[in-house]
Order: sequence, then structure tokens, then C-alpha cells
Amino acid sequence: MTACTGQPVSWPRLERFALGAPDPEIASHLAACPACARCLDHIRDDVATLPPLVAPAAADRPVHRPGRRRWLAPVFAAAAALAVVIVVVRSRPAPPDEPARAAIGVKGLGDVTLELVRERAGAIRFDAQRYAPGDRWKVVVSCPPSASAWIEVSVADGVTTDHPLPPAQLPCGNRVVVPGAFTITGARRNRVCARIAAARGAEPGTACLTVDPESPQE
Repeated sequence: MTACTGQPVSWPRLERFALGAPDPEIASHLAACPACARCLDHIRDDVATLPPLVAPAAADRPVHRPGRRRWLAPVFAAAAALAVVIVVVRSRPAPPDEPARAAIGVKGLGDVTLELVRERAGAIRFDAQRYAPGDRWKVVVSCPPSASAWIEVSVADGVTTDHPLPPAQLPCGNRVVVPGAFTITGARRNRVCARIAAARGAEPGTACLTVDPESPQE
């Protein structure tokens, strides 16, 4: 392995640079340092593609018998070592869009904000709520800089839940990037959730954001 030619650039700083954050000092360093340039290439190539999410066959679907209450919304699993199943009952349709960030309070951490970052053909957006084939998504968390956070990410379309990123313990700060990236396939609304705790096994909070498939007219 080739060593850094000077002061190595931290991984979180490289992640922010890969997302499009301007940093002339990094750009100059990468031009002269093959070791750090390879690290940046690794970050940009670190993409997990979720398989198409297929609705179950009719024979596999639950049968609703008379007299039993019918749930009007899907079940989302924010899964990991401890699975939490949330069932939502809605009396009217949900609004088509949600805020581009979700804020929660987490015991031992305080206020935590979840954001999604979309990269499409080199263009970065922090407020994207639509996906198309080939889009890369990253999860970004902001929390008090004096703490660290244990984060587990799940992506669900109401039928299947995937976990495209490995759980990670990260130092808190402003817009800390969870390592790794993923793409979304299919044509269903997807719910991206992060279970966030002060430490592994501690009481978590769950923040979620929704992304919808992009229509041909968009």
C-alpha cells in the first residue's frame, strides 16, 4: 500500500468531498497523493444496489376475515439486532411529499436530524424526494458534536425491507455521512429509516424519510 504523501485526509472529510462539498485543499492534495485519491475512489464506488422489490403472490397474501379490523397502511420494519415493527393506521391518504429532513430526540444524544443525499450523473441534491434508475443515495445525520451515535439504516417499500448499509458507530457533528451508498430499483414508494442510539444496545429513536419513483414527465 502506498503511504500518504503528507497529512492524510480524514474519511468523513473525503465523504463530504465525494458528495460535492467544495474543499480546494483536498482537491490540491488528491492531485499529488495517489493513496488518498484511491480512498476517494473507494468511497465513490461503495454502492449497494437493492434488488427489485416484488409484491408477494396472491396465495402468499394474508386473508382478511369478517369481523377483523383491516389495516389501511403497510407495516415497516426498522430492523437490526432488535426488530421494531411499526403499524400505521390512516383514515385518509398521506400527503404526497414529506420534508427533506426528519428531526427526532434520542435519549443520550439530544436532537438528531436525518437527511438523504442523492447523486445523479454527478449532480448532488440534499432535498431530493424522487428516485430514478442509477441514482446513488447516502444517509446524512446531524447530532451534537460532543457525542457519538450508533446508526442502522433500512429501506422498505411496504412489502420488503432491505438493510443496504452496515450498522456504524459515528462521531457526531453537522451532516455526518454514514459510510456507504445504495441505489433503489422498482417503482414503489420507499421508506428510508435510520435507528439511532447513543450506543449499540441503547434505547434508539427512529427517523424516516420517503422517496417516490420519478414519473416520466419529471
